[in-house]
Amino acid sequence: MSAKSESYALLSSPKLHTTPWAYFSCEQALSPTIMAHFQDLIATATEYKHHQSFYEAFLCDQSEQLDPSIRRQLIERMAQLTQLNLTDRLQVSIQRMDVGHGAAPHTDRPLLGFETARLILQFNPDWQPSYGGVFQTHPTQTGTTVSSEHPPHHNSAIGFVMTRDSFHSVTEVLHPRFTAVLYFWHIGNTEPLATAIRALTCDLNFASLPKSLSLIQDQAERSCPEEATYQGSVVAFLLQHWGYGDEVIHQGYADTAWPQKASTAALWRGEPQESVDESALAIILARWITNLYDVDFDVTQWARLRTSLTPHDPGRYARLASIWQLAFPS
Repeated sequence: MSAKSESYALLSSPKLHTTPWAYFSCEQALSPTIMAHFQDLIATATEYKHHQSFYEAFLCDQSEQLDPSIRRQLIERMAQLTQLNLTDRLQVSIQRMDVGHGAAPHTDRPLLGFETARLILQFNPDWQPSYGGVFQTHPTQTGTTVSSEHPPHHNSAIGFVMTRDSFHSVTEVLHPRFTAVLYFWHIGNTEPLATAIRALTCDLNFASLPKSLSLIQDQAERSCPEEATYQGSVVAFLLQHWGYGDEVIHQGYADTAWPQKASTAALWRGEPQESVDESALAIILARWITNLYDVDFDVTQWARLRTSLTPHDPGRYARLASIWQLAFPS
């Protein structure tokens, strides 16, 4: 079979789900050739590590053994189905759940440098309902409500964008269950960006912030959630680190603590502005970096900011250019 027809057969006829959150499923996920390759990955997986936390399984990283052509096809197809800007990085984890294993309801929110999308390929040719190991989706982390169920049928798949709300679980396994879990990275949340942000925030020293900021901080601490005031201080620290003066630092803190009244609200909503001061761009960038550092990667907000930042050339702003190009690559 040609590479072109193989690609066409990959994750064909996906069923798109919108509740309780967006994901897709396939009953015939892989062509025979690609299926055979993954079965080889499972057969040669020997260095399993026992994982125990909110889910229990034996894991074996087979990323280096994945055929480069299949890697490319998987990334291209997942980018198409999720509408994400994916990097060429793909990690493959062969996962074996033995009797008694399973996964409690959880969400794989993409923290700083984490993958942004998952594809679960299931390999269980003789599965029966009595075997358990069913993938379930939930509207909340309590897991008391099951919105959908996907048994681990042979050559079936489930794919989704990781968000704060993508709650799912796996019922108790009563017969060994095999899957290949594939991890995909977004161009806006890469390991080089994570390294750069960790370097920027490794020595947060709020005591060094301008004394003139204390009046705004006192007001915010009386009227804003603690998370907002903390993030405001991180934004102020970044702006100070980049060499901006007190006025810009004050505005960055205020925009973060009171986002509804922010001077940069239109840019934050993804509305391009023809004429924007460098200080406004610096505040937007500092707020986004703070989100990545303290919260998680929100792909929807990333897309908004990319829209509002696209008309502006990061090369014009020497102190912002490096981190800007990592966070919003062209």
